[in-house]
Amino acid sequence: MTYLQRVTVSLVFALPVVSLPAWGQTRNSLCDEIAKLNTDAHRYMPPPRWQDDELTPLDQRILQLGTQAIPLLTTCLADERKASVYGELWGEPSVGMVAFSMLQELFMHCQSYDEGPCRLTIKGVITWDDLCKEGPSNVVYPCWAGWENHLKKYGLKSIQGSWQKAWTENKDLIYWDPAAKCFRVKKTP
Repeated sequence: MTYLQRVTVSLVFALPVVSLPAWGQTRNSLCDEIAKLNTDAHRYMPPPRWQDDELTPLDQRILQLGTQAIPLLTTCLADERKASVYGELWGEPSVGMVAFSMLQELFMHCQSYDEGPCRLTIKGVITWDDLCKEGPSNVVYPCWAGWENHLKKYGLKSIQGSWQKAWTENKDLIYWDPAAKCFRVKKTP
């Protein structure tokens, strides 16, 4: 058997094996769990963050994954399937919208209501504040309208791209602060 034949045979057998773990992850991903999540959406809305509330099995899994949850949730941002989450502030959210809220809240530092508003601990990402500004002020839920307006203008990839870029630039600097119950980014010297 020539070298070229050996390489060809190796590739034919290696490609399916290499693709199996990726297929398996897609089938058992956080996105699928979010899509099947059947709970009251108010659990995922401040005050102040979902991680401060009683944790569901999905919440516990996300927190156990630690920083590895960030790229998994970032992947979910482009998922347009409807989530089973319900609540008057959500309407019919997509998996991406729920993942977006989860990501933002995981990077949200809140001391207390007396000490002012919560603040994001990562820079360069699209936030609910940004989307709320894109929504018209004459509607009941300007943030929801802002989400829809943003998607029409720029698509889900813009939101996903901002979070992916922040992850890529900071992944070695991100850590979980157990006292604050949020991810932080270490300051570089």
